[in-house]
Amino acid sequence: MTIDNPTLRIAFAAGMVLAGIGVAWVVVPALFQLLIGYAVTDRGLTVRLFHLIPLIAIDGADIAEIKVISGTESVKVAWRHPFSLLRLGNRFTSRGVFIVRRTGVFRRVPITPRDPETFVARVRACQAGARNR
Repeated sequence: MTIDNPTLRIAFAAGMVLAGIGVAWVVVPALFQLLIGYAVTDRGLTVRLFHLIPLIAIDGADIAEIKVISGTESVKVAWRHPFSLLRLGNRFTSRGVFIVRRTGVFRRVPITPRDPETFVARVRACQAGARNR
């Protein structure tokens, strides 16, 4: 198919670019969900690559604060603390969990588990269980 009219050619190209962006908006987050996984253990939490290989483990006793945040709050935190932040997420626009650690180079760790409220409750239960031991 050939488009001889320059205005139609630009409109067609713009439509193709927008379609590509729309497909990427759906496909990329789905791929990241396969890439990064989170697990709550009896000692704390672990962020895993491909849901198998541990990337980082955070001990429950090392967590000073844990809370659910919105996607916009995550961006604000990243803007305010660019050098003390380790972003480990796979859902860039949805709610997530913000962890402040007591020690370490990266003290602020935003993550994006599938169900943030349940995840926070499980980590808090893990912390309470560790204190009772």
